Amino acid sequence: MLVEAYTELLMRFLLLLMAALIAHAEQVTIQILATTDLHGQILPWDYDRGKPANLGLARLATLIAAERRANANTLLIDCGDTIQGSALVSVYQRNRAAGQKRAEPMMSVMNAIGYDAMVLGNHEFNFGLQALNEARAAARFPWLSANTRADASAQPFAPYLLKTVAGVKVAVIGATTPGIPSWEKPENYAGYSWLPGKEAVAQAFADLERTEKPDLVIAAVHSGLERDPRTGAALPVSLPGENFVYELAAGVPAIDAIIFGHTHREEPGVRMADRLLVQPRNSGGSFAKLEFVLERDGPAPWRVVRRRST
Repeated sequence: MLVEAYTELLMRFLLLLMAALIAHAEQVTIQILATTDLHGQILPWDYDRGKPANLGLARLATLIAAERRANANTLLIDCGDTIQGSALVSVYQRNRAAGQKRAEPMMSVMNAIGYDAMVLGNHEFNFGLQALNEARAAARFPWLSANTRADASAQPFAPYLLKTVAGVKVAVIGATTPGIPSWEKPENYAGYSWLPGKEAVAQAFADLERTEKPDLVIAAVHSGLERDPRTGAALPVSLPGENFVYELAAGVPAIDAIIFGHTHREEPGVRMADRLLVQPRNSGGSFAKLEFVLERDGPAPWRVVRRRST
């Protein structure tokens, strides 16, 4: 009788303890907003057809501001191919080459909107290294690329961004399609070479895990899907190794999400295992919104309990 009473009291105590722990679990929602393949599109204007279009950073800026008002725990990143592509930036580059000194338009707008980071894209090299370096110097945010290697003559790129948001350590690892030497004149990328994307991201994650132990890890890559994540079927590619998102998702399981670009195919969010794969539309036709709900009990590490994207 005494044993049964003691057991019942113990069970009640454990249930109360569990309820107290659950009640005191700290919870936070981190929001990642992302664009890709903006290609110099600032205004909502189709330069080829000469009429308004639902495109451009000016249009997205209003939506991004609203998202930040709804959740201040927000990071904003871009996945590359940013400074080339529209008539506006082509005119700017022509005038720059002729000696006119004006602010690089895409970096000016992205600074004003408040981007946290940008991934290096292959089209950043189209106008040569002087144009790339001037644009990069104008940015008030880092350009990321873990797999771009620089020799002594070139400026290296940061492999990742690490930022604490509402007490959560968020890491954004950048990577770039390695096909640039196949598309560009050698003088346009002199001093740079490229490692395979998956291996470079895996090494960057290992370095972060050893030194920083981030709570949330995002890969932001300027590279597309080489396989359909739903079926595993091969997708058309131009070059071997050009696209590596599927390989990255399958081979680096500690990543919570991959935001990607390069192929101009919108993907609101497909899952491989428990990883989100998301690609916004090019030219500012859409932006990606990823939400991560994290919890922790007291001093325990944060854990992702829910994730979604649109």
